[in-house]
Amino acid sequence: MKLFTEDRDRNSLSADRETCEGAREVEPCLDERLIRFERRPATGRQRRICIRVFSNSQVVVTAPSCVSDSAVQHYVRQHENWIRSKLRLLQSRPQPVSRDYVSGEHHYWLGKPVILRVLVAPDKRQRVRLLHDCLEVQARCKSKDRIRKLLVEWYRAQAQAIFSGRLELLLTDTPWVESRPSLRVRAMRRRWGSCSISGDVTLNLHLLKAPSECVDYVILHELCHIAEHNHSPRFYRLLSRVLPEWKARKAQLDSMTHLLLDAD
Repeated sequence: MKLFTEDRDRNSLSADRETCEGAREVEPCLDERLIRFERRPATGRQRRICIRVFSNSQVVVTAPSCVSDSAVQHYVRQHENWIRSKLRLLQSRPQPVSRDYVSGEHHYWLGKPVILRVLVAPDKRQRVRLLHDCLEVQARCKSKDRIRKLLVEWYRAQAQAIFSGRLELLLTDTPWVESRPSLRVRAMRRRWGSCSISGDVTLNLHLLKAPSECVDYVILHELCHIAEHNHSPRFYRLLSRVLPEWKARKAQLDSMTHLLLDAD
């Protein structure tokens, strides 16, 4: 599941676009600026041209190798209005917060803001503790990199435990999942989660900062990919069946993304 990724393909109004290989430029239709995009090879069973607009404003087009460059360029021209609208939307969204990792800063834990408190104790064990609305970091020095590293390690350990527990509970709502999938936690800038062809689930470390209902939404989204490894209408029907309010949860998560991710 991608962060603020808009896609569109030839037979759908969802929001994806992909290419084959090498960066290409397309002649403008609306103004004097060119739309720059990267063409990448299609993967798996993809038979259609697909355009993706990523949160960093990168436009990626994937298409089967049998599709010519001129056909891809024509397709991009046809959907220039759509691409530009998504680029404008991305540019209007708040950017991730830049943090200095000093006392008094706001961080997040399961959707709630917590205040960072940094204690310098050169001769004591380094640790991180959650104390009500305070996230206390005890470190040997006040280095930004040191504090950040301690927090990332702490969030990772907490995420592994909490995500595993939520996954176990949500498996009761997903009868198509025959065995418990393996779960990995890693920091990602473009995805809240992903599901491999073999059914392995990876969740974004920063997802632990989101409300618990958003965590469940992302987990269910990835579990639905075990049955439908795409974003077809069948995928969304399945997701709607297990989580009818998924659109509201997605909107909630999208609205908080700039607070949950790190700018660096």
